[in-house]
Amino acid sequence: MDWKEYGYVGNLRNWRDVGESVIYRPYITIYIHNGNERIPVDALVDSGSDGMVIHAGLAKDLGIDPSKCPHKSLGGATGLKDGFTCTVSYEVEGFPKDTIKTKAIFIPGLPVACLIGQEDFFERFIVQFEKRNNVLKVSKAQK
Repeated sequence: MDWKEYGYVGNLRNWRDVGESVIYRPYITIYIHNGNERIPVDALVDSGSDGMVIHAGLAKDLGIDPSKCPHKSLGGATGLKDGFTCTVSYEVEGFPKDTIKTKAIFIPGLPVACLIGQEDFFERFIVQFEKRNNVLKVSKAQK
């Protein structure tokens, strides 16, 4: 099995402390496509997320008009957020020939650019989190 390794990225936000401290999280670069538009995004790999969630501010960069997309609410640990859905495609850095088409929900005020979760990403890849070493390992799942 061919594994690609990605280092965790350090952020200064840590909800456990009043002061600032660094906590490392598993981000991976993906390339989101919509028609002729293609943008690189550092996405947080989130095993607790059902699918792809994208910051609504990226819709313009992708040529997406929110007024032409179905509106939807998304529930999570921080409550209910209103957004809109749109089908996009993406590829994972290190796996350029594996384009994934998925329905994403775009949420304003998302604290990260993108979350990738269970549907599509975890169905196509084997994912190994090594928090102790701040390393994310990803391999293509065999059919």
